Parts: sequence; structure tokens; C-alpha cells
Amino acid sequence: MIGPFHGLRVKLFAAALALAAASLTTGAFGATQETEFEKGQQLYANGQHVQADDFLRKAIDSVTPTITDSVLVARARMIVAASDMYLGRKADAIVQFEIILKLNPKFEPDALVFPPGVLDEFRKTRERLAKEAFDKAAGDKTAQELAASKADFLKLAARYDALKIYASSERVVTRHSRVIASLPFGIGQFQNGDTALGVIFLSTEVLAVTTAAIAFGVHEQIPRDPGDVTKARSNEATSRVVNWISASSFFALAIGGIVQANLAFVGESYESRARVLPKSFLRIEPMLVPTAGGATFGITGVF
Repeated sequence: MIGPFHGLRVKLFAAALALAAASLTTGAFGATQETEFEKGQQLYANGQHVQADDFLRKAIDSVTPTITDSVLVARARMIVAASDMYLGRKADAIVQFEIILKLNPKFEPDALVFPPGVLDEFRKTRERLAKEAFDKAAGDKTAQELAASKADFLKLAARYDALKIYASSERVVTRHSRVIASLPFGIGQFQNGDTALGVIFLSTEVLAVTTAAIAFGVHEQIPRDPGDVTKARSNEATSRVVNWISASSFFALAIGGIVQANLAFVGESYESRARVLPKSFLRIEPMLVPTAGGATFGITGVF
């Protein structure tokens, strides 16, 4: 009879075997990578630069590379670059230097393995990449500063436009009078801003006054000793009635207009008027000044 503890021991033993096998496989693969690298290094040491270049390129850049350890890959690339230098392919060598330094900026080639010419070119590549990185960082900072300055300028320009709109108009306050509201001919209505009603009162009151004046004039033109007494009496009676009706209408309209104007009295009225800005009004303009590190973006104000 097999108990539960026996089954557990079997599983643990199987796991240990699997771990040991994996360790052996990893160790064997690591040893294989070292072996592959040493083959390429030996080809380089023997002066077989074409063979060393081809062998190590396939080992690190093929679809199924045989060298994947980052340290060994960097050393292999250095050998490839040195072989390219020997073969007159300086541009290809610089490409390898750049790949090495971009992956590991602190990489240092073995001064005992590589000649001074290769080491010097490697150093130049390192300095160039460092300068490019510095310039890029400075350029990014300048771009950020320019963007921030541009944003500030746009905000200030918006405030300036708002100020200009505000300054180009003025609010005029007109204070109204009860005395004016108590005048006839629709003057009170005009003061209150009721133009239509003011026109009605003005026109009707002027018509009534004019009619009364004409009737009075006709009455005054009737002779004291008329030839036709009957006609004269008729004209006198008609002119008197017309004058009385017209005068009464005027007074009624005038009193009604005054009462209405005081009931609808508006103490103040407001009006916006355009105002011409002086030529010396503030003008805001962008400013771009070249500097040693790039450029400075800002704004200027002209009064």
C-alpha cells in the first residue's frame, strides 16, 4: 500500500530531477556561448579578419544566434568592429561601436587586444555620442522653454485683446430729471427711452396746438362790421368751438403725457460708445532671440 506521503516524495524527487536537468542545460549553453566566442576571437587573433567578421556576425545577429549573453555580445561586436577596421570598412566599424555604446555606455574595450587605431576610433565614437546626447538634451530643454514661453505669450495676448476690447468702448451714464419728465410734447417719454410713445404725444400735441392756433387766427380775422352778419356769426362760432376743442385736447394730452412719463420714470440710462484708442496704446509682440545654446522666446510691449 502506497500512502500519501510516498506520492509527495515522488513528486518532489521529479521536481528536483527537472531542476538539475535545467541547470545542466543552462551550464552547457553558457559553455557553448563561451566556446563560440573563443572561436571567433581566435580567428581574429590569427589575423583571419574576414572569417572572424563573418563568424561572429552570424553568432550574434542571425535569426538563431549562438551568442546571446550581453557581455559576450558586446565583446564579439568589438571584434567585428576591429575586423571591419582592418578590412577598410570604417563606417561598418563605427556602426558596431554605436550599438555597443548605446546598449552599454560604460563599456571599455580590452586595450591589450585591440590596436591604438581601433581604440582611438572607439573613443571618438563615445565622445560623439555623448555630445549628441548632450545637444539633444539641451535642444529638448530649449524646446520646452520655447513651448512654455509661447503658452505664456498666448495667454498674455488673450488678456491684451480683452483689454483692448474693453478700452475701445465706454459706458456712458445719463441721469434723468423729473423736471424734464414734467414737460409736454413727449419730452418725458423721449427721456425714458420710449421713443414711439414720445412721437405719438409730440405729434398729437403739436397737431392740437396748431389747430387751436389756426382757429384762433380765423376768429381774429372776422371783421367787426361784416357785410354778411349770418356768415360772420357762423365762422365765429365754428372757430371758437374748434379752438376750444383743440386747446382742451392739447391740455389733456399734455397732462396725460406728463403723468405717464412720471409713472414710467427711469432714473438713469446706460449707453456704450466707441472710443478711439490713442496711437501709443500698448502693443504686444513676440520676440525670438538666438543664443549660444539655442534661442530665447519672449514678448515685448510697446507703448
